[in-house]
Amino acid sequence: MLQSMWSILGAAGLAIAARPVKRLDNGLALTPPMGWNSYNHYTCVPNASIIESNAKALKDLGLADLGYYYVTTDCGWTSPYRTKAGKLTWNETMFPDGFPALGDYIHSLDLGFGVYSDSGTLMCMAGLPNQTGSLYHEETDADTFAEWGAGLLKYDNCYSSKARVQDYARSAPEWRTIWRQINQFPPSAGYAGPGQWPDLDMLEVGNNIFTEPEEQTHFSLWAIAKSPLTIGCALKDTFTTASDSSLAILKNADVIAINQDSLGKAVNLTRRYTNAQSTFGQSINGKLFLPDAGIQSAGRIKDIWNDKTATDIVTSYSQTIAAHGTLLLELADTTPAGTYKTDRCGHFTGGTITYKHVYGITDSDEYTLTVNLSGASDQKITVEVWSSASSNPQKVQASSGTTSAQITLQAGDTNTITLKTSAKVDSIEVSPPIGKFYG
Repeated sequence: MLQSMWSILGAAGLAIAARPVKRLDNGLALTPPMGWNSYNHYTCVPNASIIESNAKALKDLGLADLGYYYVTTDCGWTSPYRTKAGKLTWNETMFPDGFPALGDYIHSLDLGFGVYSDSGTLMCMAGLPNQTGSLYHEETDADTFAEWGAGLLKYDNCYSSKARVQDYARSAPEWRTIWRQINQFPPSAGYAGPGQWPDLDMLEVGNNIFTEPEEQTHFSLWAIAKSPLTIGCALKDTFTTASDSSLAILKNADVIAINQDSLGKAVNLTRRYTNAQSTFGQSINGKLFLPDAGIQSAGRIKDIWNDKTATDIVTSYSQTIAAHGTLLLELADTTPAGTYKTDRCGHFTGGTITYKHVYGITDSDEYTLTVNLSGASDQKITVEVWSSASSNPQKVQASSGTTSAQITLQAGDTNTITLKTSAKVDSIEVSPPIGKFYG
């Protein structure tokens, strides 16, 4: 998977600056671009028939209706030399009708025309005849692409220094590549936003490299990272048709909606696991602790890949996860970690309220329990507190609507807190112990 830059071309072409500048606030790329690119399946030997058949498939298969818009011809489309006017031109054997005609065909399908170039002296063409890059010809090439009706530019970075093309060679499309990409992603997560998106490169979904659960994980990670969703498989050509299972993944409207959310915020890294923990070789019965994501409860959880919906979930959600699979959840009506609302989490028996699935981040007898009563009152009210991790109940008095106690909890979500009081309790809050550091 090559690291590259995607640019959206305006009517006047692409302006290249000598130094990095703030993105143009021009209303383009307000959400991550979506489309299809020839490289992952066809490498640097595309031709007009390949591009046109896959563009038509993008339309016929309903992918265009879901937002997949740009059809991009990657490396291998150019002639080895510029014209006498100093312009890039197409390989007449592979594209006999020319690139403007190819753009016209793509536009006739109501799709966007994407082109490829390189910021160095040559393009990334390891093992193939050299093809000139855009270095020192940036404005000329940008104007040329715009004249052809191109709306998107994939801009590589080979031969921009003394580095050899082998240094930029495509990584082996293996499962570990997914994790390498994601491990490199967190430092750039905060830069995601309208007009600027972290590019994790083209998708390998549909290239018969990964299992179905692995393709779901791959697609999910790219989507929540707000990476452009660029299909890299053969959708339809003379010899190949994408599988139904891969198309179902690429067409998952819920995952696409996460990627295309107008808020434009990328996922945060909350916890990093070891390689052994993150690359399960077999199905597991996975449990997600919601407090690890800053959430205590959710009124509704949509389990996207399992097509299930659960309501009033407190502290954790469990589901069987296939090897290298993923759990992608959409949560609504949430409460912050440590807050247990009585109307959702409390269970009434006689004069007692029981809160189950109370979360402990570690074993400790120094958790702070805060009980929030309805209304403010100067009258003192007695609250009896039991914790399942301790055999000693506590009696505390409340006034002005709140009271607190120190309680014992065990690590995990098996703790239970029981209150006995005549007052109405709105919620309880549980705060973990404050760590102590010794030098």
